[in-house]
Amino acid sequence: MSNRFDSNLLNPLESDEFLPPISRWAKLTGMCLAATFGAAIGLSAVIKYNTTVDAMGMIRPASELQLVESATQGKVKSIDVKENQDIKAGDPIAKVDDLPLKNQKNNLKKQVDQLSSQLAQLGSQINQYRAKNPNSSNIWYLFRRYKNLEEQLNTTQSQYYQVSQMVDNAVVRTPVSGRILKLELQSIGQQIKTGQQVAQVLPANTEMLVKARVAVQDIARVQIGQNVQLRISAYPYPDYGILQGKITSISADAITPQSSGAEPASPYYEVTIEPEQSFLVKSDRYYPLQPGMEVTANIISKEETFLAFILRKARLTTNL
Repeated sequence: MSNRFDSNLLNPLESDEFLPPISRWAKLTGMCLAATFGAAIGLSAVIKYNTTVDAMGMIRPASELQLVESATQGKVKSIDVKENQDIKAGDPIAKVDDLPLKNQKNNLKKQVDQLSSQLAQLGSQINQYRAKNPNSSNIWYLFRRYKNLEEQLNTTQSQYYQVSQMVDNAVVRTPVSGRILKLELQSIGQQIKTGQQVAQVLPANTEMLVKARVAVQDIARVQIGQNVQLRISAYPYPDYGILQGKITSISADAITPQSSGAEPASPYYEVTIEPEQSFLVKSDRYYPLQPGMEVTANIISKEETFLAFILRKARLTTNL
């Protein structure tokens, strides 16, 4: 009998027969991770990401402000409005003490009446002399006196009309409906002059614009027609939300502001943005935009997917 071992009688073994079997939970976990990764890749190829240019700005009216000036001089007798008050055309803004003007008007009226009476009497005398002796030398003397009185009367009447107009103008009125944006009067008793500015009125239904300052290095990414998200500093966006707007114009050249410190101020381009509406809404109340409010403008310069954004950053990092 042969004791030789036959290896062909043994069953071949595989390497994975030494590993423990994969549990069902491990299989499910692997499938979930693969599905999550695939979904993330798919969503990143669909969901868009906004590339923005940030700029600070200020709200300005689209039309010029109406400057209200005093047409007379004197002491302020009363101030009838406040800043941010809505007014209608013809409403009084302030009154100037017109007592001295009224006294002057009364005196001029007396002078006008006296000169008119003297002229009437002198005219009657001239007519009497003409009837008796047309060639009398007294007629020419009386005639010259008549002309002098007539000139005095015309001058006095002109002064009377001017002072009467000043009395009427003692009430400073707004020529347009709108809102008192700025009141130049400080207190009652203040002395004002003819032509002095009394108030600035924002005409009613004036559209509001945003004047934003875009840095020179960012202007290449800004174009007319781009959408803008506007955040008003006076109305915090978590409570009031944001406004949508659109760029309507860009300054042709950079603007270099005057430097107030040791370092020179940085130049910028002025970008005009038109908001979709001139108010914000909170709890069914309307909060209007007002000139001078500060604004943070997020200019949407480009829309791209997250996947394109990641790939672009990767190319920039690897210089491919």
